[in-house]
Amino acid sequence: MDLVNISEVRLSDFSDMMEIERLSFPEPWDIDTFLATYTDARCKGLSARVEDTVVGYCLATDMRDILHVLNLAVHPDFRRRGIAKKLVGEMVSYARSTAKKAVLLEVRVNNLAARSLYTSMGFRHVCTWKGYYTDTGEDASVMIMKTGDNK
Repeated sequence: MDLVNISEVRLSDFSDMMEIERLSFPEPWDIDTFLATYTDARCKGLSARVEDTVVGYCLATDMRDILHVLNLAVHPDFRRRGIAKKLVGEMVSYARSTAKKAVLLEVRVNNLAARSLYTSMGFRHVCTWKGYYTDTGEDASVMIMKTGDNK
């Protein structure tokens, strides 16, 4: 497997990120949503690179005691190589290093691969949000991982 490097998102990553987003979601974020998230002072953005190419990314927002993962995607040609796990793992490390009590995320209930990954990393399902995804009306599984002394 190619060496994957995780680093802070840069503005120059956005072209690759937009393509990954388009390939990954039925209703992808538009550039305005990406930029609004990225420029928010509470945003933590990570990109995964193989050589100089962005192959995945994760954007989260700091909600005081919780880090909320907003968007995570890996290019289809690079899936099932542990890249999503690395990105989420780095976010969890960041949450711990900044004394967050938990990491929160939502995932489509039928995305069994992602739910299995998150469960294997220590996330647990806390509730279901009915009809959360407006593109399909699909439900979201809300998952949380406690990161502090309150495990």
